[in-house]
Amino acid sequence: MTADELIALANDPRFIKGIQEYCDDWCKRCAFTERCFRFAQKRLLAAESGFEPTDSEDDEKTVTRAMQTAFELAAEMSERGAVEDDIALASPEGQAAAAWDDDQEKRYDTARAHPLTQAAEEYAFAAYAWFEQNGAELEMRIQRAQQSEELHADHLSAESTQDAIEIIRWDQFRPVFTLVGIFGGEDRDGRLADTRNGKVKSILLGLDRSLLAWGRVQMFWPAQAHEIMHLAGLLAELRLWLERAFPAARDFVRPGFDDASTLLP
Repeated sequence: MTADELIALANDPRFIKGIQEYCDDWCKRCAFTERCFRFAQKRLLAAESGFEPTDSEDDEKTVTRAMQTAFELAAEMSERGAVEDDIALASPEGQAAAAWDDDQEKRYDTARAHPLTQAAEEYAFAAYAWFEQNGAELEMRIQRAQQSEELHADHLSAESTQDAIEIIRWDQFRPVFTLVGIFGGEDRDGRLADTRNGKVKSILLGLDRSLLAWGRVQMFWPAQAHEIMHLAGLLAELRLWLERAFPAARDFVRPGFDDASTLLP
């Protein structure tokens, strides 16, 4: 992909402007991939590198090649002064990283120390520890229920639980990463404050679905109710604090996701 091809792609009218700012990056479950510039960019990089942008496990060499392409594009775009707000160069693992400097490291440390980030980390690592301790047995129980021919309800419950686990694991660390970006971002163009509510809304929606997902896991494995309720409590507390800190977040209208007018041709 050349810089000219990237600029031409960014100007394609089918893309919803700004939709990539407020998504959860779960492309395989997104209904808007064909309207998303970032996904199209990933797909082009993927075609050059031999993997699909929705793959969860990418060959290391393939990822390295695609990242190298992204960095080369970033350098070319920077030299030409052609970097636009909506042209966020994506690698298979996300945007091409900016140069790390002392100021950025300080902002990162400040963001990590923020009480909301700390609360998000507490939940994320508590959930991680729970899966480390119980994941193997949970998977065994799911497989046993899936193989059951007599109890159809158990089979359906197992499928639902498998989906719930996928949701929980996907959302587990996303609040941490997003909050670090919110509290540690450098607001050079004055846009960070405008996007915070939308980004927090994406976190809140992830917390909503994770709480429901934990409920499904608890119904499937009642013996773990006490530990699961503790994890759900951490999530609910984080959600409450976020809603208090960003009272307008729930009302933010995200392009595409919440605004039907952006879907018009």
